[in-house]
Amino acid sequence: MGLSHRMPRLVWLVWTFGVLGYVVAVINRTSLSTLGEIAQHHFHIEATALSIFVFTQILVYSLCQIPVGILLDRFGAIRVMTGGLLIMATGQTAMAFAPDMLWAVIARVCLGIGDAGIFISLIRIVGEWFPVRMLPIMGQLTGLIGQAGQLVAVVPLATLVITQGWTAGFLTLAIVSLLSLTTIVCFVQNKPGEQTILQQLLKRPARQLTISDGPGASKGGFGDLAPVTEAIPVFGPEGSGVKLALRQLLRRPGVRLGFWIHFVTASSLHSFLLLWGAPFLMGGMMLDRQTASFVLSLAVLSTMIGGLVLGPIASRWAHHRINIVLGVVAAIVICWSTVLLLPEPAPVWLLAVLAIVTALGGPTSMIAFDVVRTHTHTNQLGIGTGIINSGAFVAALLIIIGIGLLLDLQGAGTPHTYSTEAFKLAMCCQYVIWTLGITMILIELPKAKRQIRKRRTQR
Repeated sequence: MGLSHRMPRLVWLVWTFGVLGYVVAVINRTSLSTLGEIAQHHFHIEATALSIFVFTQILVYSLCQIPVGILLDRFGAIRVMTGGLLIMATGQTAMAFAPDMLWAVIARVCLGIGDAGIFISLIRIVGEWFPVRMLPIMGQLTGLIGQAGQLVAVVPLATLVITQGWTAGFLTLAIVSLLSLTTIVCFVQNKPGEQTILQQLLKRPARQLTISDGPGASKGGFGDLAPVTEAIPVFGPEGSGVKLALRQLLRRPGVRLGFWIHFVTASSLHSFLLLWGAPFLMGGMMLDRQTASFVLSLAVLSTMIGGLVLGPIASRWAHHRINIVLGVVAAIVICWSTVLLLPEPAPVWLLAVLAIVTALGGPTSMIAFDVVRTHTHTNQLGIGTGIINSGAFVAALLIIIGIGLLLDLQGAGTPHTYSTEAFKLAMCCQYVIWTLGITMILIELPKAKRQIRKRRTQR
């Protein structure tokens, strides 16, 4: 049997185990999504202190994006993913036995560090194994399946913690992380022809693969738009160095545009699913736990289905992708405004619509990675992707801590004092993020278009 027949199986094997690692990372990342009240009772803390858990995790995640991007360019995706899963397993073990808030915060720091490199490493693997024409669809499909981890965090994990206890629940997450780490070590290669970590340790050769317009076909290119004269590596004797690479990337309007797209599209979704969704639905909208879990599950399902729809759309109508971004953000703002302006708690059907529409920001944020691939050479793509991937998480951590502070300032910082009015006011802090993000997109978009026209004329 020829290589052309064997290749698809290997491609999908590598991608499958890579995506499973991302699913585990998402489970770890969102492990407090429906455990907010349980965590408050477990550690005897109020809303701002609860926010600090996730705030610290996301802050560390965001700050690590560029350093992890540097490590990705230097050491490769599988080593970064392996190290990340090991650190997350350590963090969840610490969370399982944390005697107080200080140890819990340290555990969340470990989660932020470990999680930081998983997604951007997987995006790099996808770029190496699939042809250019498939990247928008595969990017959306990768994000779609990864979001399945949120479903695990919403229902099964919460059930496990409630029935078996805090320690058993978080130790289970640590074990699952180690199992995923093992599959990465054994089966995942950075790109065709390279060894897995296990093959490196055993000094066994990797399978050599060569396919035209297949995996790795995008290697070494900017897509259609970036000049070849800037195609220099970050490391090595001919490398640009990290500082110069950062300056080059941040000078490109397209890279800045990608950052603000990610910033404004997925931030509300992350703050909703990572922490404040369940407290808002139960403490602000007066839903019971079962109904709140149902609404949160709708958000996760919407993220997954939205990825299936938006992937082909973004691929076919690439020139209209900014219009797609602005349209989705407008829909999110309208839904939240409707819920927050009602004098009474919103009905369940409207909260379901809110969750579904807010969740569309997740797959829409993947457009940011298509934008950065257009404006970044492969040798600098790790740092470029890290810059973009920090956008929504920077915005989400501002929303998360803002909601906690506004609740405490109103004297509504514990589950016993939550109220509809307090949550409605607290949720209004999202308008600052939406306004800033849309404004910056409108500023950077004309600059990016001018740069594209300039590069086309140079060619």
